[in-house]
Amino acid sequence: MTLASFTPHLAFGLDPIWVSVTVLAVIYAFIIAGRSNRAVVALIGAAIVIIFGALDQAEAVKGIDWDTIGLLTGMMILVAISRRSGLFQYLAIWSA
Repeated sequence: MTLASFTPHLAFGLDPIWVSVTVLAVIYAFIIAGRSNRAVVALIGAAIVIIFGALDQAEAVKGIDWDTIGLLTGMMILVAISRRSGLFQYLAIWSA
């Protein structure tokens, strides 16, 4: 199944574009407010889009860029190791 062959089945006969735009706007408002964890808010928004049927779960998984996830994970590991070793403190003192 390709993305072009996916037909959304929305509850209440709503247009999938408007549902997606509305969810996006509400999620951005929550993220901008900054009162909750951004990752949790983004996952809740993705779940709402899937629950309403604007996007199929299989199509949502196809949209994940695993190369980017791997890159970010590797960078987070390197930064955590560098921070624990004192590299950033050393560079801050050296630059001052």
